[in-house]
Amino acid sequence: MTKTGRQVGVLIVDSRISPLRMGTTALALGVAGFKPIKDCRVERDLYGKRTHITRHALADDLASAAHLVMGETAARIPAVLIRNAPVILSEECDPNSMTIPAEQCLFMESFLGKA
Repeated sequence: MTKTGRQVGVLIVDSRISPLRMGTTALALGVAGFKPIKDCRVERDLYGKRTHITRHALADDLASAAHLVMGETAARIPAVLIRNAPVILSEECDPNSMTIPAEQCLFMESFLGKA
């Protein structure tokens, strides 16, 4: 912020595949300068009911938007600038907030023999 007068967030992005889905999407491998998760558990849904589980993976959503522009294979677009993203810019960023323990993961349940 000192050199530009701007506060920015940075994502390190890579492609991934998802279970039972064709094609790649993106995953935020690293994040700095903004809160990567929006906790929606304190909000109410469209019908006025409190959401008890939902957390919005903002970093992964932005990673997918960047991935769309950057392309795959030989596209050679190494960086994307996203302006006015709906994130909270912050010097206090906990990258561990993007992960959960294996015991709480729906996919990992089958690998751990709990499914």
